[in-house]
Amino acid sequence: MSVRCNRIDLSDACHRLVQTARAIPEASAVVHRITDDQAARGERLDKVLAELLNKLAGKVMIAHHLEKGFLNTACQRLYGVRLPVSVIDTQVLAKHTFERRHIALLKGLDLRLHALGERYNLPRYGAHNALSDALAAAELFLAQVAYRGRGKGAPLRDFLTW
Repeated sequence: MSVRCNRIDLSDACHRLVQTARAIPEASAVVHRITDDQAARGERLDKVLAELLNKLAGKVMIAHHLEKGFLNTACQRLYGVRLPVSVIDTQVLAKHTFERRHIALLKGLDLRLHALGERYNLPRYGAHNALSDALAAAELFLAQVAYRGRGKGAPLRDFLTW
């Protein structure tokens, strides 16, 4: 999926399950709805990551906290470098907005993707699915841009987190 001209393009959106040989903890299986059997049949991380990085070449990735960390760790392990893509982290943007407006955070719960979506009256999707989380992060980013820019627009560099 991609964001262009304040629109989300889902024409190339997809969901990939990465293979793991480790047992999925029961709590994670409940939250993510991924079983050990499904994870064992997933695709190799090196293949999925290479395809993702190819799609992201020359682009900026929009993510919400954990996705960025997972991808950075995977790149370190496979290539020995941090994620080689500029990232806009919607959680970091929200935290900066709360700080500027002197809004107290409730133990970080206010910074969860779906809690932030509720603040902007965005649709609620099933949590912890990579595709629906990506869509929710893209919608949140567009709402954050609209709020910060107040209709005037803002340069992309104002939103980059690293």
